[in-house]
Amino acid sequence: MGISKELLGRLQIEKLIILSEASAGLDEELSYLRDRLECLEAALHQAEETKMATDIRAKVITYLVMQLTLEKERLHQQIASLTVENRIMVVQLQQTKKDPSIVMSRNNKGSDKQFLFPKHDLTTVPCATERMEEVNVLSATVPEVVC
Repeated sequence: MGISKELLGRLQIEKLIILSEASAGLDEELSYLRDRLECLEAALHQAEETKMATDIRAKVITYLVMQLTLEKERLHQQIASLTVENRIMVVQLQQTKKDPSIVMSRNNKGSDKQFLFPKHDLTTVPCATERMEEVNVLSATVPEVVC
């Protein structure tokens, strides 16, 4: 009762056909998965490049924000300095209007305020000394901002 050689040969051929079909199916799946892997690797590479570019842009934006903050601070200090200078000039103008014998000007540097008096004796003007002291006190109390 044995299986005939012919039957055994057919069974082996059927097994080979099944294995060949399975192998072909696995080859197709393997090819698809390799293509998919390449696609995913390319997407990963692109994502990494995009991340690096985004990081660089974020650093540039942070730097620009810092520069804007510094410029804002500088302008604020400059405005404060000009405001103080303006107040001093208003006081000097008021002094000139009150006492026309006082002539005001700036020295060569343009930063210190000086009073230039006429060549006649100011000790005869009753309140010239008091007004000069008021301006000096006001100038001393107003802080000067240097940029």
